[in-house]
Order: sequence, then C-alpha cells, then structure tokens
Amino acid sequence: MLKFVRIIAVFACVLLINHVEAQEPRPTNIPCKGCTYKLEVDDEHINYTLKKILAGRSDNLELVKIIKVTGQPLDGIKYKIQFEAVDKMTNDAKICDTIFYLKNKDIDMRTFNCAAK
Repeated sequence: MLKFVRIIAVFACVLLINHVEAQEPRPTNIPCKGCTYKLEVDDEHINYTLKKILAGRSDNLELVKIIKVTGQPLDGIKYKIQFEAVDKMTNDAKICDTIFYLKNKDIDMRTFNCAAK
C-alpha cells in the first residue's frame, strides 16, 4: 500500500511540474501599474506627441532630439521627457524637461521648463 501511495505522489508531482512549466510567463515588457519604465528616445509616438505639444506653445521651440524619456502607467500614462530644442527666432539651443499625462488622446500638461544649453 505504501508503495502505491509513493507512486501516486511521484505521478502527482510530475503532473504539477509539467503544468507549471507549461504556463506562459508574464511578459516582462508590460510594466505594473505605477512602475516607471524607460522608453526609446526614437519612438515615433513620443516624437509626434512632443512635436504636437511644442506646436501648441507660444515660445517658438523646435525639437532637435529627445535625450531621455520615461513612462509610468497610472490613469493613462505619465511621461517625463528631457529633450533638446532650438528657439526658431534666435537659434538658441535649450535643454527642456516636461511632464504630462496622456489618456486616450488628451494631453494634460503638468510641467514644462527650459534652460539655455
């Protein structure tokens, strides 16, 4: 009887191990809600959104390049972007930082600061 119980126990362990190994792992590229993650600086969506923000401002800035960008899924996505821009009137280079929330297609601007490069 004891031998039979051991065989059943081993069989159950093998089934359990096979079941666990067959489960698909959670994708690592999907961040948890509230976790900050880095984004590619050449992401077309980020570039488009930042150019849209700059076009809506009155300080005549033109995007040169994105230096650093992070996202954070909250109620929408919170973006923090550091970028280089040039003043179209004076050609002065600037380093700018902005924080905004993007939910659906709505942009909720929180901060936008630039300093001379």
